[in-house]
Amino acid sequence: MINKLIKEDTKMFLTGNEVLAYAANSAEAEFMYGYPITPQNEIMHTWCKLLPKTGAGFLQTEDEISAEREIERLIVKKQGNFYKYYD
Repeated sequence: MINKLIKEDTKMFLTGNEVLAYAANSAEAEFMYGYPITPQNEIMHTWCKLLPKTGAGFLQTEDEISAEREIERLIVKKQGNFYKYYD
């Protein structure tokens, strides 16, 4: 179970990339796969700062393609056949 950090209307001063990390938390995302590359570095860094509070996970991959493959692997593990989503 993921701990949501924003439970009600809250005012915060954030960049667009930081908002994405908080939005993923609000959507109860359990894991993030990422590769440090500009301009999305800030999303990954914010997500990692939130990990102790949220109970979510993170894996740094070797490139963008590896991150995509890890996401596919997670979908197969959780829901079965990944490719049924492309039919």
